[in-house]
Amino acid sequence: LIPQIMKILEHKSIRGLSLAAFELEVIGYTISLAYCLHKGLPFSAFGEYAFLLVQAIILVAVTYYYSQPVGTGRWMRALLYCGIAPTILAGKLDPMLFEALYASQHAVFLCARIPQIWKNFRNKSTG
Repeated sequence: LIPQIMKILEHKSIRGLSLAAFELEVIGYTISLAYCLHKGLPFSAFGEYAFLLVQAIILVAVTYYYSQPVGTGRWMRALLYCGIAPTILAGKLDPMLFEALYASQHAVFLCARIPQIWKNFRNKSTG
């Protein structure tokens, strides 16, 4: 993710990139990290998720910055995430819901790829 962030900053453009893909990655990493924290796994088992989540959030922030004006829908999604993520990361969910969220993370990551694949197909280019 860091090379992608650097490339966006260098070109000052997000042309050809799907914001929805990055937003879904943030959700997927949040679910993965929260589950590992909830299960009490050692940092060595989930540390990568913490760094990937931070990078994904930075990537979303950079894409918001370069996709001015940021519409109401994007702000609403960001505010919703900021409201829900701390609850999930703090483990304040029913254990069954945690299991369901963790089971859904693979679908979230798969769905995160679809918007970018579709955009590449539509543009007949990978950016």
